[in-house]
Amino acid sequence: MLSADAARHGGRRLRRAWREPPDGAKRVYVLQVAEGVNLLGAFAGLSGRLWVVLQERWPLEVVAEGESLPPCQAAAMTIAPQIWSS
Repeated sequence: MLSADAARHGGRRLRRAWREPPDGAKRVYVLQVAEGVNLLGAFAGLSGRLWVVLQERWPLEVVAEGESLPPCQAAAMTIAPQIWSS
């Protein structure tokens, strides 16, 4: 679902990462978009589509190419498996 709509929102790469909170690891999707893309718009568009079509909420983070990232997102963009690219 995410990979089917990612390009429509400026997506370049989609990765599936795991976060390690104290109560167990959780899957999160990290979408990298082109510079200049509205990050909130991409997040809202994809999250809204997931809800309308599947009635589900998936953990999704949207980051822009070329921007400095927090350590957890930088690690995800480096080592997490890429599941889609444009």
